[in-house]
Amino acid sequence: MSPKKKLLIYYGIWIALGLTLLGLAIKIDSIFIIPLFGLMFVIGYLSMMIKCPNCGNKLMVRKSGLSGMPLGVRSWPPEKCPDCGKHIS
Repeated sequence: MSPKKKLLIYYGIWIALGLTLLGLAIKIDSIFIIPLFGLMFVIGYLSMMIKCPNCGNKLMVRKSGLSGMPLGVRSWPPEKCPDCGKHIS
């Protein structure tokens, strides 16, 4: 499965379950906020772990100019892998 399809699935799950849990927290009880935060952390972790199918490096972590340390996180995978330069399908 391509990295973009994985990310679309993760974002779809995040939107569907997030809105459901938010609605439950508003209408029923505020205890549903706890699984909402858990969902945000799990989907965020899974999306940051998406790797290039060619070289295996993480696509969603942007490397900085300061000795190549990971500095920021992308919201959408790039067209080409920043490490190996191959097109991501």
